[in-house]
Amino acid sequence: MELSRHFYAVGGILVVLSAASLGAGGRASRTQPMPVTVTNTTNNPVNTHAVGTTQVSGSVSISGAVTLNNSSPIVVHDDGGGRTPIMVNQSVIIQPGDLGVFTDVYTVPQGYEFVLQTEAISGDLDSSDTLDRAQLFKAQSSYEIPVSYSQTTNNPVFVRHYQGSSTGTYYFAPGETVDVDLLRSDPTNSATVEVMISGYLVPAPVS
Repeated sequence: MELSRHFYAVGGILVVLSAASLGAGGRASRTQPMPVTVTNTTNNPVNTHAVGTTQVSGSVSISGAVTLNNSSPIVVHDDGGGRTPIMVNQSVIIQPGDLGVFTDVYTVPQGYEFVLQTEAISGDLDSSDTLDRAQLFKAQSSYEIPVSYSQTTNNPVFVRHYQGSSTGTYYFAPGETVDVDLLRSDPTNSATVEVMISGYLVPAPVS
């Protein structure tokens, strides 16, 4: 009987030790996350990928190949130094029998782009005549540039005077022409309209 009690005691101790051993082995140790501070410096930049619309300020230096995935072409114009001011005044005559006239006002020289900034007209028509349309035209692309004008004088016996001007920024490539398109209501007599354009030339980008 004394020996049996010793066996039971030893067996109980083994059971307790086995349970403790299994409990300790069943749990995996977890490493707690440590705080990390990342410093993005010029010498050690952090590579990032811009997603969506990204605003960039300051000076940006780009090296290596650049791919632009754009559905529309990006047009870049040099509006910096090297500008040559241009101003053109031309008298455009609408001959008797003609309701209108379409003619060149200026041709951009090769090697340059023309930046059109202001366009203006001034003209006298018969008292029975009206100026129905006055616009500039980029013939190579059929692009219309309307001129804002109004009738300023109405002498029922002699003439109707029209004048006006518009401003904007329009680009013309080397060799393109600036045309004027005039239309009136009465072709009986001649009419003279003064057309003025102004802007500047810049060297065309080398492709």
